[in-house]
Amino acid sequence: MARDGAEPYVGSDRVYFTNNGPPVVAAVCVRDHWEEMSADERMWCAGALAAEVGRYSDDRDYGASVLSFSADSDSIAARSLPKILAGDPDNETILAAVARSLTHESPAVRLNSAKGVGEHLEPRHSSLVLRCAGAVAMLSNLLAGNGQRRPQEGRESIADRSGGGRDAPELARRALVDRSIDTEGELENLDLASRRGRDAAVSIMHMLGRAPDLPVTERFIARLGRAVVDTWTKEHETLGGPDQEFSRNAAGGLAEVILSLPRTMLSYCQPFLDAVDARPDRVAFFVGSLAAHMDGSSAGRPFWDVWRAFADRITRAPWAPGTVSDDSKGAELVRRMMFGTGWFEGPRCWECLAGHEERVGEFVGRLPPTPHVLTSFAHYLYVSGAGSNPVPLKAVAGCLRAGDPAELLYNEYTVYSLAHVLQRYVYGRPATLKEDPTLRDDTLLILDLLVDAGSPAAYMMRDDFATPNIGK
Repeated sequence: MARDGAEPYVGSDRVYFTNNGPPVVAAVCVRDHWEEMSADERMWCAGALAAEVGRYSDDRDYGASVLSFSADSDSIAARSLPKILAGDPDNETILAAVARSLTHESPAVRLNSAKGVGEHLEPRHSSLVLRCAGAVAMLSNLLAGNGQRRPQEGRESIADRSGGGRDAPELARRALVDRSIDTEGELENLDLASRRGRDAAVSIMHMLGRAPDLPVTERFIARLGRAVVDTWTKEHETLGGPDQEFSRNAAGGLAEVILSLPRTMLSYCQPFLDAVDARPDRVAFFVGSLAAHMDGSSAGRPFWDVWRAFADRITRAPWAPGTVSDDSKGAELVRRMMFGTGWFEGPRCWECLAGHEERVGEFVGRLPPTPHVLTSFAHYLYVSGAGSNPVPLKAVAGCLRAGDPAELLYNEYTVYSLAHVLQRYVYGRPATLKEDPTLRDDTLLILDLLVDAGSPAAYMMRDDFATPNIGK
């Protein structure tokens, strides 16, 4: 399992190599070879992982020095331990190790532990996941001084027993193991206006997001979405804002959660839908995250239901008529709705678009005919819609008829993209274009206007397309 003296360890998608030693070897074994291992081998793996997460769990200097996105051996161990616990949920030693990783001084360890809980404990162990989420919230509340406000009968308030926060991690760990956590109360008390509460909320999101049918999940996710949008508003007011990392992590994570649900839950998206009018620039990141998680996944219906809801709001937005250029308000959101990314990838076919190509054309038909709308649609047809049928050409023709063609085709990239899109059909599938009289007329209109815009490729295509196939 080694290469050039290095040991492999588990990343999010692949195995990397490092010199960190036994913990990462144990993580690989747990991930890839757990079923074939003997009892002694499993015990060794569990012990190595538990020892690693406990090594610096209470070292504040270590926690402050580790980046939140690091992939050190303790983070890798924290991600793997919940898989062992899933097979033996009554193992108090492993449960204590998971509790320690969830309350670790390192934010990277806490986040990886939460992701591991969500991945491996749901849906079979929902009650255990709730306790884990409660422990994370409880720690944040104790450190913030919020504490558990509804102590159990015969017990003093945990906030009173926390020693001003010094013993908070140990109290949260103990409460997870002995089942004394009031998860709903701790989640209710979690302060999402503070940095500490927001960090805890992102971890809790990764755990509860895999249990959408729990009432506590729906309430928490909806509250988290509102907190993200509130952060955008504060950033707007203060020309910056203190916690952009939270808004990006939470919005991106919520997009992943929504697409993992067995059914569409638009209530989770409501705060983002409500922000379309005022903060389309920020909503664009959320929509882009939805598309990124959708690419290659099988969550078709939730994605397209959410996409349609955003399309309806965008077409009614007061800024929609002004999306003239890339700098216009809402321009980035319109581009993301047409699967535009921040870089040019070249033509490709997205599996998630199969059977849904006409949706984007219908969306364009409901938008004002502005240069940015047509440029974004041309980019979509050239890049993301590389495998689509020619029907969306009707939407291009409709946009050109409704607007000023000279203004709409002023951008050279728009002309270039539309010419390349037409080449697929004029040279590759001419019969398809000519069989439908409306589609034929639309194609000729686009070619004529591209020629007027100075496209030599369109000039050649127009001659070929308009010339009858004599003898055939």
